[in-house]
Amino acid sequence: MQEKYEIFNVMKSGVQVIDRDFRYQFLNIELLRHIQKSPEEVIGIPMSKVFPGIEQTEIYQAIAETFETGRSRRILNEFVLVDGTIRHYDLRLSSVPDGVLIISDEIREEEDIEFYIESAWRHWKEQAESYQQTLRKVLDSSFAGVQYFKSIRCESGDIVDFEYIFSNEAACEIIGHTEEFLVGRRLLEVLPGHSANR
Repeated sequence: MQEKYEIFNVMKSGVQVIDRDFRYQFLNIELLRHIQKSPEEVIGIPMSKVFPGIEQTEIYQAIAETFETGRSRRILNEFVLVDGTIRHYDLRLSSVPDGVLIISDEIREEEDIEFYIESAWRHWKEQAESYQQTLRKVLDSSFAGVQYFKSIRCESGDIVDFEYIFSNEAACEIIGHTEEFLVGRRLLEVLPGHSANR
């Protein structure tokens, strides 16, 4: 496999290929220089043995996600060298037949680091929205009514009402209103017979 990717040795960017067992299959000369390792120390060896604890890092999770989805990713990665020096890299992950191809470039300018941190935040937000959609599907599949409210308090701090935040399909059927109708409305507006003090 080394010969197959030999062309990457002329690049100034770091290049690596990780297989589905999370073993290093190729690292170009530039990347070996960055991580201060020899080919014998990494080729064919699991990432977790080369860098203990890497399983808990964002880059490891990003590789796993690329394997799972086949979609390209771009993240900011902080790498600590043997001498304790901290460097930041722009990593671009792509799915290839041999695994995941990662191209890395060192980020030196502060504004570039801020840009990639912002990009990472956007990705996290997208992931959170995806998890929220999954949770909604689970709740909507429940035969039990599930509702979530925000408490409304008066000036003295006492709870006087509740505002609808979420209502699954079963709960909507029970009270005879759609979620679109309920969200943002108050409980006593929808069901006047209830009391917030019950």
